[in-house]
Amino acid sequence: MITGKQDEIIEMCKVYECPEHPSNTLTCSYQRDGSFVVRCGAGHFPEEITPLATPRQAASRGQAVPLYIKALGLPGEDLGSKAKLTEQQLKMLCDYAAERHLDARSGHVALMYGQPYITIDGYLYHANRSVKKYSLRSRPLSFDEKLLWQLLKDDHAWICEVDVNNGEIHAAGIGIVTQEEMTRMSERHPTELAAPVVAAHPWQMAQKRAEWQACKRAFPIAEVEDEQKTD
Repeated sequence: MITGKQDEIIEMCKVYECPEHPSNTLTCSYQRDGSFVVRCGAGHFPEEITPLATPRQAASRGQAVPLYIKALGLPGEDLGSKAKLTEQQLKMLCDYAAERHLDARSGHVALMYGQPYITIDGYLYHANRSVKKYSLRSRPLSFDEKLLWQLLKDDHAWICEVDVNNGEIHAAGIGIVTQEEMTRMSERHPTELAAPVVAAHPWQMAQKRAEWQACKRAFPIAEVEDEQKTD
């Protein structure tokens, strides 16, 4: 069940549809507890919703394409260049996510230097939707392992391992945040760090990178799409 503020739910219903009953309009429904929830025209409350397939569909509900911007959770800028995303880029991002059964408003996709990028949240969501059983383990590299990778003392490095179907598939990923990355200054703003979030949380970023790499190898989304096309 998808809940939120009344105006947020109303706006969402104009640009999203129920994946189980796409021909039915979504509406904002008031609950006895005072909350507002997305309700499908078929009479149920969907757990997931997907962006409308075309701008014309959005317009038919009384809203222009720019409402993609107002959909909850959409990123405001490119992760790499930090440029503000245009309406066209945001729509493309929503379409890219929907085609892969992901949700842009939940942070499953982003833009990296103008190219679509599936986040760790997207890969974990994809993994949890699959019928495969898996285990995920991550840890910092030991001192000896860091020497093997020729890393410096103050570099942060993690390894993540994923086992699928009791070892049928094994994938690993390494995530590294170097001291140089943490201290590099911005070219545009020389008095500011180029990556302040990385500098503030280096070990979390290294862990996240390792998990992203391992999940991408264990659950390749493009491979699943190709299998579905051949069925």
